[in-house]
Amino acid sequence: MNYVRSFVKLSLYALRGLLPRTRGALILAYHSIDAHDDQYTVSPEMFEWQMEEIARQGIRVISLRELEEMLNAGRVDDKTALLTFDDGRRDNYTNLFPIVRKRKIPVTIFSITGEIGKVHASSVRLMSMLTEAEMREMQASGLVDFEPHTETHPKLTTVSLEDVRREVDSSKYTLEKMFSKVCSYFAYPYGRHTPEIRRVVKESGIRLALATHAGFVTTESDRMALPRNDIRHDVTRAQFKSILNCSSLR
Repeated sequence: MNYVRSFVKLSLYALRGLLPRTRGALILAYHSIDAHDDQYTVSPEMFEWQMEEIARQGIRVISLRELEEMLNAGRVDDKTALLTFDDGRRDNYTNLFPIVRKRKIPVTIFSITGEIGKVHASSVRLMSMLTEAEMREMQASGLVDFEPHTETHPKLTTVSLEDVRREVDSSKYTLEKMFSKVCSYFAYPYGRHTPEIRRVVKESGIRLALATHAGFVTTESDRMALPRNDIRHDVTRAQFKSILNCSSLR
């Protein structure tokens, strides 16, 4: 049954890849670049191939700042993509950063600020998190931008709005103090949000907030819940090509 399901899923991705690409920008969501085989980890070899495929298709990698400028101008360029990483795991420094520097592509890392320099116990394995020194080196490159992802990474829909505000404000303040810059972008932990949570996030000074539903960013997109496409361990090359052309299937 699993084989049949996988075959059907792969066939749908391949067929959808033949359709014309919808106009807009595509935000890709990653977590880890490493050799582990858990669902949130993409191998360095696969990530390199994905970056090559993006370049082969003539897709321009842009920053969140450039996306915001496009939204403000009332036109989002087609064949543009954004690379985002959640949590701030240390393999973003050891495995991702060398690729970023080699290819000179911008990425955004949404940091769980309460875990900087610590070891995070996920449901799958223990993971070392980025240290402040590593984060400073990455930010100084001009290619990596750190933005808030809350202080403790709760499911925001399970805590009070007061706690939501504290989580966002604390994470935002930590990074603003660390880098002497204003943080205007945010990613919801687990993609969880409600209209009330979006309002609180906006009141905290966030101008663009990223969710986890699939799709392209257009001028009609809700700036407090921009679509983002998950790239996980089991995404095949055929599926990745389809995601670039038509967004992922859900």
